[in-house]
Amino acid sequence: MNQIIQQFTNDYSQNTIVITCRIAAKEYTFQGFRVVEVADFDEPQIRIFVEKWFQVKQKPQEIARSFFAKLEESQPVKELANSPLLLTLLCLIFEEKGKFPSNRSDLYAEAVDLLLKKWDNSREKERDEIYRGLSSKRRQDLLGKLALETFRNERYFFKRQEAEEIITDSIVNLSGIDPKPDKRDVDSATVLRSIQAQHGLLVERSVNVYSYSHLIFHEYFTAYEIIESHQYGVIATNIFQSRWHEVFRLAVEMLLSRREELDPFLLLVKGSLERKIAGNENTQTILQWIARQAACCKSSYKKAAIRAFYFWLSQLKSSRCRTYALQLSLGIDECLKEQFLPSHRDSKNYNLMLELLLKILSNGFGSETYKACNLGQILNLDQALFLSQRNLSLLRSSLFWPFVCPINAYPDYDFEVMQDLLSIRVRFDKLVDSIAYAMVCASESQDHGLHTILEHLQRELPKIENDDYLGFLDWWTENGDRWTEQLQAAMIQHRNIGHDWNFTEAEIKLLEQYFKANQLLVDCLNSDCSVSPEVRQEIEDTLLLPQKEINRYYAERQQRNA
Repeated sequence: MNQIIQQFTNDYSQNTIVITCRIAAKEYTFQGFRVVEVADFDEPQIRIFVEKWFQVKQKPQEIARSFFAKLEESQPVKELANSPLLLTLLCLIFEEKGKFPSNRSDLYAEAVDLLLKKWDNSREKERDEIYRGLSSKRRQDLLGKLALETFRNERYFFKRQEAEEIITDSIVNLSGIDPKPDKRDVDSATVLRSIQAQHGLLVERSVNVYSYSHLIFHEYFTAYEIIESHQYGVIATNIFQSRWHEVFRLAVEMLLSRREELDPFLLLVKGSLERKIAGNENTQTILQWIARQAACCKSSYKKAAIRAFYFWLSQLKSSRCRTYALQLSLGIDECLKEQFLPSHRDSKNYNLMLELLLKILSNGFGSETYKACNLGQILNLDQALFLSQRNLSLLRSSLFWPFVCPINAYPDYDFEVMQDLLSIRVRFDKLVDSIAYAMVCASESQDHGLHTILEHLQRELPKIENDDYLGFLDWWTENGDRWTEQLQAAMIQHRNIGHDWNFTEAEIKLLEQYFKANQLLVDCLNSDCSVSPEVRQEIEDTLLLPQKEINRYYAERQQRNA
């Protein structure tokens, strides 16, 4: 087929030809074609799509206006409209019911229900007698079993034989079928063709290779089957794998009205993610450190938020991991978030504001950003010291080039050289500014010993006057390492921060997975899920604690309840 298509395009090369494909065919490329992917819709495109969808209806403009009015009432649903596929589902549901579901899982559920019922009535295809006798609920059960079995084995594309075997076993074991069919009586091939032909939920990607028509349906039916069969441990076991995160979110939404199942499910997930790092000594050490720092900090903020905040202040060599920690900290405590993003409640794009903030805080901008955040004396001081060390690290990276290629070897500075020198000057000025800010914070917290050391270090720094970079580089060559070590020693001695954390790449990846999984839990607590106040408090109390502290927490609680 590829050769035929390529030959056709060669024979009619003057024509405009568009070839579309689903994700399974992305590996094929044709000469002379530009490869593009369908991007998310922007607001004008959403409006055009919706107006065209309803133009065949009576009073299309009125229906479209009602559609957008209802869409504005629900921000979570509105966010789904950017996806062409999800917008199609929104139009399909609104056309049928005149309103939108409240969340993503309800959207998928209503869309699936419509596809199973509506398309079944309109398509007169050959159908297997057993499958035709199944209710919409039983058909969803069948699709759920197929989804879970293939998804848990990471098979988004599965062979027909595997699908037929799962279908046969599922139909034989489904309740509500009387009389019970024998395996020999189930024509699984016809059932598979029926599902594909009637509903569009399964598609044949290539010869005898099937998949769900979109990943969202695979994820939805996986979550559906887990909830129906109470196999919550499957999600808990796989919570560190990002491909299971959407399944977790959907499962939580499906349990919104079932607190008796939601509470143990969340605790099961939390226990699983803690056990995954319990045996790693380095991860437990850094968790013990942030727990001690938070315990010594007298603040009105939630302890879990402070623990996450101190992880961000660590010098762990993973900006991504520390960014996850800061994002988690702001998600745990609304008051802390307001210190960093005072206008986030009025913003239409909080995520964009958070992204800009993370860039500012991670790239060593001037201390004016930090000064705007009044976190309390101790947190202000530790943040100021972190800022100093961060700016020092950036300055040291700027100084690499002049040592490799001495400035005096280039008397006629070109533009690139001048840019490097300007970077040195800017970062040096930020270092001086952040040391001064740390001195102010040390005075406010009455740490006079630290203030004296910082004052001495500040006086030692040379001044870059008249662009005398050579003089500065000479000073740095002789004193830079010693000055850096003295700053780090002062931070460790007086505030127990600034440690060098020697983690392997595997351990850093483990921590990244750990923080992303904890973010899922926090997002759940911040949603409208019906988790009980007791379980909510239990999760917040033990979030980001080392295993020893978690064990102590439950032992003390057991003693209190004895």
